[in-house]
Amino acid sequence: MSVRCTRCVSAGYTECRCGVHSVSVQCTWCVVLCTRRVSVVYTVGRCSVHGMSVRCTRCVSAVYKVCRYNVHGVSVLCIRCVSVVYTVGRCSVHGVSVRCTRCVSAVYTVCQCCVYGVSVRCTRCFITVYTVCWCCVHGVSVQCTPYFGAVFMVCQCCVYGGSVQCTRCIGAVYMVCHYSVHGVSMRCTQCVGAVYTVCQCGANRVLVRCTRCVGAVYMVRRYCVHGVSVRCTRCVGAVYTVCRCCVHGVSVLCTWCFGAVYMVGRCSVRGVSVLCTWSVSAVYVVCQCSVHRVLVRCTRCVSAVYTVCQCSVHGVSVLCIWCVGAVYTVGRCVVHGVSVRCTRCVSAVYMVCQCGAYCVLVLCTWCVGAVYTVCRCCVHGVSVQCTRCVGAVLTGCQCSVHGALVRCTRCVTAVYTCGAYRVLVLCIWCVSAVYTVCRYCVHGVSVQCTRCVSAVYTVCRCSVHGVLVQCTRCVSVAHTVYWCDIHGVSVLCTWSVHAVYTVGRCSVHGVSVLCTRCVGTVYTVSL
Repeated sequence: MSVRCTRCVSAGYTECRCGVHSVSVQCTWCVVLCTRRVSVVYTVGRCSVHGMSVRCTRCVSAVYKVCRYNVHGVSVLCIRCVSVVYTVGRCSVHGVSVRCTRCVSAVYTVCQCCVYGVSVRCTRCFITVYTVCWCCVHGVSVQCTPYFGAVFMVCQCCVYGGSVQCTRCIGAVYMVCHYSVHGVSMRCTQCVGAVYTVCQCGANRVLVRCTRCVGAVYMVRRYCVHGVSVRCTRCVGAVYTVCRCCVHGVSVLCTWCFGAVYMVGRCSVRGVSVLCTWSVSAVYVVCQCSVHRVLVRCTRCVSAVYTVCQCSVHGVSVLCIWCVGAVYTVGRCVVHGVSVRCTRCVSAVYMVCQCGAYCVLVLCTWCVGAVYTVCRCCVHGVSVQCTRCVGAVLTGCQCSVHGALVRCTRCVTAVYTCGAYRVLVLCIWCVSAVYTVCRYCVHGVSVQCTRCVSAVYTVCRCSVHGVLVQCTRCVSVAHTVYWCDIHGVSVLCTWSVHAVYTVGRCSVHGVSVLCTRCVGTVYTVSL
């Protein structure tokens, strides 16, 4: 018997393809000659029952789930089919062609059919009630979400001689539509009577594209008010929000503009070219201007305080996020004859910089005196690229210490990931003869480990006692996750102790097995 199982115990198989009573079955659960086969009960199978071709999830007697077959002369593809009850099927019931999710008798859900001379594609259809359909009702072409009688929702139709595409249309009330009311061409979200929301029309000789327009009040539009060309979010009277206009002889592009107060604008205030988020008097926020003969591009600039700027302060060229006096944050400048690119630079303290200090080339996150953090430098004749380097202590570096090539995350004095004791090591943490995450040779064994202490190997590919092993954890002769030959058995295991195998492909008692856990003659997940 040909079987493909997920779990097979003794002669019981799970997830198998076999032949039972001349029936071809592919099951999820088979116990005793199948996944689970009790008389003619099949689970997830493709077989022939009562002369019917069936592909089922669970089939008991004449009850079928998820199947394609022919019952009572009806071609059906169902999720659940009991007797003449069909779910998700394309069939012909009462002379009606139906593709349904659930179809019971003359009740159809999600179908394309013809009921009472009406062509319908519905989500739910009961008798003459249609939901989400494209049909013709009372001589009106409609594509609706629900509609009852002459009430239409989400439709493109012709109502009262008006071409409408609506979300909800009841009588003469239209929502989200493109039509003509009172001789005005409109595209509205809500249009009731003479009140228009989100429209493009010609009213009071004003070209308006609004989100909400009531009377002479306009929101979000491009029009001309008081001889001013405006594109606003909210515009009431002479107050403009988000607009490009001319106020008091000033060209402004604003989010909010009241009088001489400008927000987010490119204009000229007191002879200063400004692009501001908020500009009040001589205070500029997010601007490119000239203050005190200093070229500044700031997020916030008040008096001599500059934030995010490229300027020259005290003869120093600086690009700063915050610059107050001689304190510079994130800048490329020259301090004490040193070329610096810093996040924060105060006096002789440098953070994140590329400079020449003490004849040492340093690129640091934090550099104070001779202390370097995250740097590529030369300390005591040693080339170092460190996360933190203090004195002769090197962290996260590739260098040569005592003639040993080192690439460490943390290396303190005589602790290396290197060629020491004739051992080639690449470690995250290496103390004495203890190595973590390394490729080296210990006791004549080639190992690549996560943690290796003495003869204990974790995640390694080595040869222990003449056995080729690739392990997650290997202690003495205990092997975890490997491909080897033990007792004449080829195994790939997660955990194998003596004759106990977990997740393996081997031959035990003449049986080819790929197991998750194999103890004795018990096999799990096999082929």
